[in-house]
Amino acid sequence: MTSSDGNTFVQYWNRKKSFFNDTERIVRLRDYIVKRKERAKDDEHRKTYSKLERLLTKAGSSSWKAPSDYKYHVLRDFYLNSNAEQPRFSAEFIIVNHNPINKGSLERILFLDSRHSQDKTNHIVERQPSVLGYSLNRTRGIYEFLDSRHSQDKANHIVERQPSVLGYSLNRTRGIYEFLDSRHDQDKSNHIVETLPNVLGYSLNRTRGIYEFLDSRHSQDKTNHIVERQPGVLGYSLERTRGIYSFLDSRHSQDKSNHIVETLPSVLGCSLERTRGIYEFLDSRHDQDKSNYIVERQPNVLSYSLNRTRGIYSFLDSRHDQDKTNHIVERQPSVLSYSLDRTRGIYEFLDSRHDQDKSNYIVERQPSVLSCSLERTRGIYDFLDSSHSQDKVNHIVETLPSVLRCSLDRTKAIYDAMDEKTKNKASEYIEDFPHTLYFSPSTIREHSLMEILDAVRELEERGDRNTISINQISSNRNGYDITDVIIGREYRRSSST
Repeated sequence: MTSSDGNTFVQYWNRKKSFFNDTERIVRLRDYIVKRKERAKDDEHRKTYSKLERLLTKAGSSSWKAPSDYKYHVLRDFYLNSNAEQPRFSAEFIIVNHNPINKGSLERILFLDSRHSQDKTNHIVERQPSVLGYSLNRTRGIYEFLDSRHSQDKANHIVERQPSVLGYSLNRTRGIYEFLDSRHDQDKSNHIVETLPNVLGYSLNRTRGIYEFLDSRHSQDKTNHIVERQPGVLGYSLERTRGIYSFLDSRHSQDKSNHIVETLPSVLGCSLERTRGIYEFLDSRHDQDKSNYIVERQPNVLSYSLNRTRGIYSFLDSRHDQDKTNHIVERQPSVLSYSLDRTRGIYEFLDSRHDQDKSNYIVERQPSVLSCSLERTRGIYDFLDSSHSQDKVNHIVETLPSVLRCSLDRTKAIYDAMDEKTKNKASEYIEDFPHTLYFSPSTIREHSLMEILDAVRELEERGDRNTISINQISSNRNGYDITDVIIGREYRRSSST
């Protein structure tokens, strides 16, 4: 720093000394800066105006007193030394925040520089000017404690995000960690602080109150899980969080509301207006009970943008009529969680095998095909292609779309069971009777071929009702999949009437 720079400070000091003693002028300038900030078109200008606004607001408060002439020499030395290599702190900043500045302030700046980049140090000092007045031992002790909990980079990040941590007593900060440790393991506590450094700025009573409210809704383990997944909940007012629960309770039972929050803790981070908008959109497509069911089955829908969700419905509407689209979403809410590219890819694959009307029919009858990976679905077609011509395979899938829902191992086992029963003519029988794939391998093994074929014919006659009756199934559910159980239930119901 040259002597001319020192003269600049002297000139600035003399020119502004009277200004900083005139509160009315400070307030007028601050109001002018606020207007300039509102009209600023880029972030850098807005940031500069915000800094000036903070300084002028502080200087215009009744508690602020201008520095004495005696302190001038200390401020001048700090200005010259801290800006010796490059501009860091303006004379205006130093004058407004003169109280904590003393002869040891430069040493504190050098310590912070040893932990952070110069820009980050400047940010910390601007946000927490009082750090210039704390003893170096005190500041060093806070860093040592944070280092004992986190890596040095994480400790630095916490201070950069929450400079006020340097203003709290070590006992206070330690108490917050101890409370978090009483709820979570140490790694989880550290994660919470690293994700939300602001938690170190909240009173312990406030933080404890949020946990107590969540505990009143969830088990302690679930509460801890919510906080670990969504540390930001500790940053929201209790009134705001309570409002989100109240809204969810107005749509769902309390247990279901709790389940939604436990599955998707980030819902507590979304504005109530945004969440309400998603429900309103779903209500415009489904009745309220169905909308609620979709959210209960697929809570993630509340985390997606409304435009994204609307886009999925628009795509499905381009393939199906609106009632069919709604049916698909109601049967398979997870479709709202998949990317549009993924869903489009599944339709494109089906279109490569069937005409579009048939592809749409398959999805309408078996919405779960949209939840299966394309690789899995392709594998089922490949296996069927190895046993039949492509036209026959397509006919099988169009007749019994549920074959795409069943695992490949199950389908292979059905072919093996039919080969045993028909002397290796499974392919011929399944081409003629695709509904054979409706039964589990154990059902096929435990019943005669005539019983199976009679049941298949009955199933074909009943069509979309997808229920058949085999007497033996009603007496033994062991070894049968859910389809078999449904068949047995239907048999008992039909035999009692």
